[in-house]
Amino acid sequence: MAARSGVTVLIAEDEELMRSFASRVLAEAGYAVVVAGDGVEALELLRERLDVVDLVLTDLDMPGMTGRELLQRVRELAPGLPVLLMSGYTSDGVDAEIAAAAPAAFIAKPFASGALTARVAELLASAGA
Repeated sequence: MAARSGVTVLIAEDEELMRSFASRVLAEAGYAVVVAGDGVEALELLRERLDVVDLVLTDLDMPGMTGRELLQRVRELAPGLPVLLMSGYTSDGVDAEIAAAAPAAFIAKPFASGALTARVAELLASAGA
């Protein structure tokens, strides 16, 4: 599935290099991108833009509010909103959480730009976005 204009991805990532990389890759693929430096900021942005955010891409390990906590808060606000969790660790330990929080998925860092865009498109398609 090709990237579509009008599709917005909210990125929550505390590492500036990874945040910039993901933002650039998704913008070049045609997605509108909103960035947050942590989970608290991401939640605030999501509340403000709930009507336009189509997918949340979040790091699992962030200071303040972790990606797991953000996932739970997203589920409270928008149960059907796709969430893509990313981490430098394997998906061990998050698979059950992902299954319970569908639509959700995992991508291991570091990842290639093509892997990120494919995973985002796949998750959006499975969620019917």
